[in-house]
Amino acid sequence: MTDPAADPAPATERQIQAMVSLLDDGNPKVVQGCVDALVAAGERAAPLLEERLETARGRVDRRVRGLLAAIRFPDAERQLLAHLRGPADLERGCLLVARLLDGGPDPEAAAALLDGAAERVDRLLQGETDPWQQWQMMRRVLGRELQLEGVPPGQATPLHALLHGVTTLRQGMPLPLCMAWLAVARRLGVPVVGVNMPGHFLLRLDIPERFIVFDAYHGGALVDVQTCERQLRAHNIPPAR
Repeated sequence: MTDPAADPAPATERQIQAMVSLLDDGNPKVVQGCVDALVAAGERAAPLLEERLETARGRVDRRVRGLLAAIRFPDAERQLLAHLRGPADLERGCLLVARLLDGGPDPEAAAALLDGAAERVDRLLQGETDPWQQWQMMRRVLGRELQLEGVPPGQATPLHALLHGVTTLRQGMPLPLCMAWLAVARRLGVPVVGVNMPGHFLLRLDIPERFIVFDAYHGGALVDVQTCERQLRAHNIPPAR
């Protein structure tokens, strides 16, 4: 005789697939039942949810990302806390925070585009060590070939504010875009640093003989001194001399 208090049998893969397909159902009770069951299925549901992300839009996209975050939160929290207890790495920290917030991919998988970009730049440089030439090649690969660019005003989603969003969508807000450039620069040893301008985030080639500031949001476009000074004055900040 079956014990009525026993835990229900785990959902089969076919059942999980069916529940994933019902996440756009018009009946809120059906959707909530699927959400609860998918969270209970845990990591077994994650691959099918990630597959659904490829075509999900609007509220379904948000539901799927919320489910991945709920499933992965305990493990992501553990990884992030462990990371913070040791020497923290900016890139890995950003990717772990993203995984905590929306159940994004594993940091190693999310970094694949950055690894590939650095390898491409390195091949094109052929041993060139001049920072200006290194930056020019970074601009070619990141700004032109990969077309990493700013998300148009009014079209940003939470994913555009995360580093793995930039590597996935090839678009983002200024800070995560700059993070992508910094991550590639660090792989190559190019002296690039962040410039926290009011209302925007820029990057600078850290060489003493030249003022080279550029904007990752606009594909690595150069920003001159006068533009920087106008931006500072617009926020009532006197330019340093």
